Amino acid sequence: MLPEIDEQGGAVLNKLSFFDNSNEILSIFGLSCHPVFSTSKIISSDYPGEIVNHYQNTNESSAIFLQGWSGDLRPDTSGKFMSTRSLIDCAKALFNGKVFLQPDFKKFSCFCNDIVNLIQSIKPLHVNDQPLISSLQRKLSLVSSTGHTTKSFFVSIHRIDNILFISIPAEVSSRYYSYLASNFVSYKIFPLGCSNGMIGYLPYYDQVREKGYEVDSAKNYGWDSYIGEDSLIKFKNDLYILVKDFVDD
Repeated sequence: MLPEIDEQGGAVLNKLSFFDNSNEILSIFGLSCHPVFSTSKIISSDYPGEIVNHYQNTNESSAIFLQGWSGDLRPDTSGKFMSTRSLIDCAKALFNGKVFLQPDFKKFSCFCNDIVNLIQSIKPLHVNDQPLISSLQRKLSLVSSTGHTTKSFFVSIHRIDNILFISIPAEVSSRYYSYLASNFVSYKIFPLGCSNGMIGYLPYYDQVREKGYEVDSAKNYGWDSYIGEDSLIKFKNDLYILVKDFVDD
């Protein structure tokens, strides 16, 4: 039931804890996984809230959930072909090998418990008593494939020692995390998405040709067409330069 991992990206779980002497007083954690668990009207998709409540009750400390870059990730509630019943599900399973099923309360609870256990298993790294703290904000732009729509937005970077909080106002593909993490191995990247306004889904450039909801849903956010591949390549390069210049200062 853990988040499904694609070929070039993965579910990212980060945790930042604050201590008063030896007692944890606040934990900030982020999960790069789309907060959608079920389409039913019985089980809420608000597993972030359930996870926060569970963590606070277990650890007797405050907790805050931050949404990571999750444009192509969701909890893996899929089942095999033989477990499907409807004709549509059978057709999907025939082509994909599996199909998403409606989970029950037990599976929902297991998913939340598994995430809490993972959060608790993260060993904290010591940060200096007087950590290096700095911030940067820059405006970047994206252009639709037709060139008729341009959207400008701010990307923010906040640094605490070797921890980088990178905030993008979109539902960002997890492949951007994989790209940055592989290029900035000396830093712990804490991705933040869906903040300070929304420009929509932000696919990785190689996902444009694959299409799918993350690409085609651009029209839901005021784009006249999907975001152009060349524009996404430029954004990826601009993002890299932005982070590199920031950490080199």
